[in-house]
Amino acid sequence: MPYSHIVSRGYLHYAIILHNPNEKFAVRFPSYRITARDKNDQIIGTDDQVLSINYPQQDFVYGTLGFSVEQQPAKVEFQALELRDSNIVAAEVLEHPIFVPLEIVGATKRDKSILGEVRNPNTYDIDKAIVTVIFRDDDNIIVGRLTFIDIFSAGGKTPFEIRVYKDVATDNYDVYANIWSY
Repeated sequence: MPYSHIVSRGYLHYAIILHNPNEKFAVRFPSYRITARDKNDQIIGTDDQVLSINYPQQDFVYGTLGFSVEQQPAKVEFQALELRDSNIVAAEVLEHPIFVPLEIVGATKRDKSILGEVRNPNTYDIDKAIVTVIFRDDDNIIVGRLTFIDIFSAGGKTPFEIRVYKDVATDNYDVYANIWSY
């Protein structure tokens, strides 16, 4: 579970990549906990995050503004939360057992935004997706930002804009899109 964080403007910003190594099973509502501690190992902030669905052999990339911190954490821990049987489902029983990852088209950085389009290569419509930009420093993840977009027709494209702070936005970034279902 690769992850990274920074503190900027009094908030912990982070990015995380959850990989589903299963070949036949999807993970519904994968979740993790992020905890920041001070130099005395005291908790200065914590939050649990629940994501949507992670199809077999695919990554779910997520990055966002976490929680406020009054000081620079000495340590930040990311912990994948234990899955229950109800979280693991055979992909073949899902409404759409095969999910071809969404494609990012023409993503560009302009002033305080990342703009582009998301293409749905699947043969079915998708109601909602989450688009995440991950900024990097060399090969290390620095921070992520996200937005949600609605209504993807099969084979169609939908535009997106992600507003970013200049102090965390580097010229080295990647944009990802994942299906967001309930």
